[in-house]
Amino acid sequence: MNVNNFYREVFEDSLGLDVLGLENRFSDLVRLIERKTIMAFSNLIPATYRTVLDLADPHNIVKKEHHTLGVEYYIDDPVLDMFNLAILEVTHMEPCNVGNRDPYDPDSSAYYSSLVASRQNMTLEGVMMGSQYTTNRTLIDSSIPFKPYKELRGPRTLYLRNCSFNTCLELTLKVPWPNIVSIPEEYRETFITLAKLDIKIKLWNELRYMEDVVTPTGNLNLRVSDWESAEKEREEFLKELKLKSLPDRVGPSYFHIL
Repeated sequence: MNVNNFYREVFEDSLGLDVLGLENRFSDLVRLIERKTIMAFSNLIPATYRTVLDLADPHNIVKKEHHTLGVEYYIDDPVLDMFNLAILEVTHMEPCNVGNRDPYDPDSSAYYSSLVASRQNMTLEGVMMGSQYTTNRTLIDSSIPFKPYKELRGPRTLYLRNCSFNTCLELTLKVPWPNIVSIPEEYRETFITLAKLDIKIKLWNELRYMEDVVTPTGNLNLRVSDWESAEKEREEFLKELKLKSLPDRVGPSYFHIL
């Protein structure tokens, strides 16, 4: 999203703050959007980011004084450190399959690649054996009671149980958007609406106590009466946005490092 066009549309085209003579408040409103609006937007429509966690590296293991059932790992990633991003949720994890890729394993990253690469060479025997292989693996997985378990126990601490300690995991994380530039254009109208409501709430709480300002061209009334219900409108807007289905709120969008 273009930052200059975003702020111009919000401050001047929609709210008309330049007409009210509030240009000196633009810097404070920019910090408000970065501090409040982006975080509220990220809680409902978070960014998706993938990172790798090496379970065999002892530096990633959180030190413990006594034996426990599982192990806690610290997620160390330079991109998260660069933008100071908190991890909102760990949605998915899968083995990296480095050096041991199984093209017949549905959980392997090489499975669909090999399927697409050999789609012109598929035979009836191959289809039948592949179907039987998948059925057998499903039966084996359902018969094992000890399933891999994950739990986010801190900003960067991931608790794992029933996982191999000599493998590498690819984690799919939900994180806040680093900045306005990273937010895709498909969420432009939604983010602009939320930003305008946050600005109205802040300015209404400040300007409602001010009387008319005398200017050379006449008196300037800063008390905008239609901003009084901005806080209620914000609550209703967030509630409506939260009630939308998950595919509508969270798409396959990744923020770009600029």
